[in-house]
Amino acid sequence: MNKQKPNQIFDEDVQIDIFNALSSPLIVCNTSGIIIQWNEAAIKLFKWESSQVAGKNVKLIFPGINLTQIFSGKKGLIKPIFLDAVDKRGKLLETKITAKQIISTAGDGKPLFLISINISKDTYPETKIKERNKIIIEQNKKLIYQSERLKRQDQEIAQNNALLSELNRILLSEKQKSKHYLDIAGVMFIALNRAGQVTMANAKTCEVLGFDQQEILGKDWFEHFIPGHSKHKTKKAFYNLMEGNADNIEYFVNHAYTKKGEERLIAWHNSVLTSDSGEVVGLLSSGEDITEKTKAEEALRQSEEKYKAIVENSYDGIYIYQNDKFIFVNNKVHELSGYSREDIQNANIWDLIHPDDRERIYQYGQQRVVGAGSPNNYEARVICKDGTTKDCEFTVKALNLDIGFAVIGVVRDISERKKTELELSKYRDQLEQLVKERTKELEEKNKELEKFNNLFIGREFRIKELRERIKKLEDQ
Repeated sequence: MNKQKPNQIFDEDVQIDIFNALSSPLIVCNTSGIIIQWNEAAIKLFKWESSQVAGKNVKLIFPGINLTQIFSGKKGLIKPIFLDAVDKRGKLLETKITAKQIISTAGDGKPLFLISINISKDTYPETKIKERNKIIIEQNKKLIYQSERLKRQDQEIAQNNALLSELNRILLSEKQKSKHYLDIAGVMFIALNRAGQVTMANAKTCEVLGFDQQEILGKDWFEHFIPGHSKHKTKKAFYNLMEGNADNIEYFVNHAYTKKGEERLIAWHNSVLTSDSGEVVGLLSSGEDITEKTKAEEALRQSEEKYKAIVENSYDGIYIYQNDKFIFVNNKVHELSGYSREDIQNANIWDLIHPDDRERIYQYGQQRVVGAGSPNNYEARVICKDGTTKDCEFTVKALNLDIGFAVIGVVRDISERKKTELELSKYRDQLEQLVKERTKELEEKNKELEKFNNLFIGREFRIKELRERIKKLEDQ
């Protein structure tokens, strides 16, 4: 309620200076106990200015006042009552008050009361003082109890604050550790909210994509970092996860844009983030850039297919065996031996070697196992499924595979070559025999020629001798 001016409260013959000049503290209030005005004596007594208490309840001054008792009568409280009062500083004052009804001059006709205050201690009866002291003692006990309780509460609050401070420190430390762990992790980490916006991206993510962290955070992951050909499938999988009705897509592979506009193939492991109530609030994903790995695997696959084609279509048989059992054979081995793939898998390697060659080949194998010197190239006969025997040439090498020690071999059918060599040997033997025969004939002819030559030379020598003798005779 707004403060009313004194000339609106009192009759015309009561002036404001008289009101303020009165030595007794006076308070004007309405029937609800709202203070309208008080005089200078009241200001001096209670240390409150009029403007500070105007509109406040009189209980501010008299905490124990009974408004019904004072303002119920038409004339007010004629008989004085003893009442404790409190000033602005909280000092307790012993007072005796009376209340008199007056008529408002504001024109609304509502009654007001003028409270007169007497602070003389002589006015307090002894019984009232004892009663008041008893009340004060009880109030002091309550105040002491409340003070102790407040002190304990303050201690608990201080302890709680210290605990909260320590928890905050621990949480901050753990947060910093988590961020550090995420940043030094060798894989990408991103977190998305339900709208698909990036709320966390670690250092590896920035490194792979080529963006600064601030260029990623807050961005729509699908609109800024997923190529068009992968966007629909990736967004569909994400929103299905957010709705909780997706199939198992814990592992997901998709392309992502880098700052240079390149596409990298990322393999993601996904985990939904939930609130305390179990509501899905986002997604946490760890990713690995498998672009180069995928290219290498594709190159390896193509290389394997190429070498497989070469091996399978080789003119030589290629095989690998371990513990006397074949673990791989190419088509040429089947063709050479006549055994099917199933037959070969169930066969013992020594069953295919001719009995006369087994011991020699077995010794080669034993020397190879212990690292002793053994020939890598040799010949042996192979027994085919139809019982025929083929001469073969072998080239072997030891292997240390993940599954253990094994031997890889190349086998070539040299039966035709052996047959040709045998025929050539026969031709060579025949030629050598022919050469021997011809040589013998030539030797005999040479002997005859030598004999004839000797005869011819002796004849010429005798003729010469005769000629010389004839000449001597003629000279005589």
